[in-house]
Amino acid sequence: MDVSLYAYEVFKGHGLPISFYLDRASHFTTTRHGAIHVSQRDDKPTQFERAMSELGIRLIFADSP
Repeated sequence: MDVSLYAYEVFKGHGLPISFYLDRASHFTTTRHGAIHVSQRDDKPTQFERAMSELGIRLIFADSP
């Protein structure tokens, strides 16, 4: 299931959270830093980050490897 659709279903059933604790998977945040193949700047948010920001949801990224 698409991450955005999953989040929508969770939010629809339980309401909007204050924050969301996530790993650093590439669909949540930019994981490519300094590589030649970067198609997105490191400082540009992903669609998921932008959507959560617009909803006022704070994203907390795990620092685990």
